Amino acid sequence: GSNCFFNWICHAERKCRGISFKITSFLCGDIDGILYHSFIFVTYFTNNVMFICSIVFNVLTIVIVLILAPVDNVNKPLAINEMAGKRKKSIVTIILCTVAIIIMLIFEYTIPFAFALSYAILSVAFSLILGEINNKMHEKRYN
Repeated sequence: GSNCFFNWICHAERKCRGISFKITSFLCGDIDGILYHSFIFVTYFTNNVMFICSIVFNVLTIVIVLILAPVDNVNKPLAINEMAGKRKKSIVTIILCTVAIIIMLIFEYTIPFAFALSYAILSVAFSLILGEINNKMHEKRYN
């Protein structure tokens, strides 16, 4: 829709068919979905639960990004120098988000914001997994 914030992040995944599209639409379809899920957590869970979830989500994101980033597309493979540059950018972005999350977790009133940020970057990390699955399915189908 017109209010879709993560269109640019999930653009390649939207062109995929089947389960990849459905999962990506659920995880990072638009800002309303992320805000809705964050609102549910903020409304029904305590700061302690959100604190733990923020840490777990952030650790999962770091692991996923370190293992998978960047995921190229079969339609536009990345050159080796492009992969190195995009990998560095991904790692720097995750470090900056992690620092922001840690700073927000220090203060009790900003824990919900830390949760929202960690949930959003985890959603993007899941799109890396879906991109890798899509590449494996494409290799299987055409090889």
